Amino acid sequence: MRLRVSVAEPPIARSDALADAKVGLADAKVGLHGAISGLQDGCLGLHGAKVGLVDAKVGLHGAISGLHDGYLGLHGSKVGLADAKVGLHGANLNLHDGYLGLEDAYLTDADAYLKVQDAILTEVASLAMVVAARDEIASLRLRWRVTMVVAVPG
Repeated sequence: MRLRVSVAEPPIARSDALADAKVGLADAKVGLHGAISGLQDGCLGLHGAKVGLVDAKVGLHGAISGLHDGYLGLHGSKVGLADAKVGLHGANLNLHDGYLGLEDAYLTDADAYLKVQDAILTEVASLAMVVAARDEIASLRLRWRVTMVVAVPG
């Protein structure tokens, strides 16, 4: 009689091992794919380094342009300060103009007052003329009466 001894894993364990092996192969396949992608990325990385050097060159050019802009900016600041000085001077002129405007308004009011006063004087003069004319008429009447009185007795 022979005994058969088999050292085998239970069926569940074997199927787990097969599944793990399949997953391992899939991972290896993904790993190879990742390695290929890595090499491709490395190629892109070298290309990126080349682009980076170009960017660095552009960056230096930009820095030079930036310094030039900075110089222009300082010049612009100088111009800006001059503009501010002119602006303040303009504000001073505006305040002065405002003062002159108020003074003009005051003079206009004074002119209006003088015109009103002239109108009053004109009315007074007209009234005086009317009074003078009335006095003249009264004087003429008086003379006429005197003349009539003198003429009748004589």
